[in-house]
Amino acid sequence: MLSAVFIYNQKGEVLISRLYRHDVKRSVADVFRVHVISAVGAARSPVTTLGSTSFFHIRYDNLWVCAVARHNVNAALVFEFLYRLLGLGVA
Repeated sequence: MLSAVFIYNQKGEVLISRLYRHDVKRSVADVFRVHVISAVGAARSPVTTLGSTSFFHIRYDNLWVCAVARHNVNAALVFEFLYRLLGLGVA
């Protein structure tokens, strides 16, 4: 089950955030920004695990859409959710 969903702009500023569970705090958005968005030029995997927190992210134009999970989740379902969420914004 997802714990949170964040949408960032290209500078790493949080545009939209939604916490679904209380096992993560809003400060996890800064952790993702520092380790993934700010790492310019580094080879990035769409799944990043920092400690016991997994970040699933996609990039579309100048937006980053990120899902956060603390438990073992099905990555295919998470990415399907992220692409459908992105499809809502594009439509």
